[in-house]
Amino acid sequence: DQPIRWLPKISIPMFLLFFWVAYAGLRAEADVASGSWMILRYLECCALMLYLVNNIRPIRDYLAHALTTSGMLLFESTLGLGQGMTGGFNFGMEVLGAPVKRSVEHSGSRITGTMPTPNAFAAMMAGFVLQPVGILFSRNRISKLAIGGLIVFTGFAILATKSRGVWLSSTLVFGYL
Repeated sequence: DQPIRWLPKISIPMFLLFFWVAYAGLRAEADVASGSWMILRYLECCALMLYLVNNIRPIRDYLAHALTTSGMLLFESTLGLGQGMTGGFNFGMEVLGAPVKRSVEHSGSRITGTMPTPNAFAAMMAGFVLQPVGILFSRNRISKLAIGGLIVFTGFAILATKSRGVWLSSTLVFGYL
């Protein structure tokens, strides 16, 4: 029985960014399906953000979810950085989606974790690292040093993907945050 909270500091830039997303999606003439998919995904993310802002839960639920996400980030970052150090060895993670065939490049290869492409891996990591960042700035009694270390560790994994698009978008988003 509460009114919808729109959070103008987030929803107004989100609304303005929609025009850029729609313009980019409509310009994808060579691949109309991907362009449409990009617009749809952006709208889904906006709707999800508004749902989460308005679906107030006990703090314990948010904390449990954020800690689970932090565990996933630790696992994926460790796997990805291990791939970088070993020249692309997947450690048997093909079962979880890691690519079966790796690049023949042994030095300077891009890491993928359990994702099929480095760009997907970087985007997933950049999206999920927001929860530990939220914990870092919260008033909860969780080790800020451990969470800060996880954020730095995940940042190194994102850098090791060599995904310039994710670097740019993360810089813009985290800069605004």
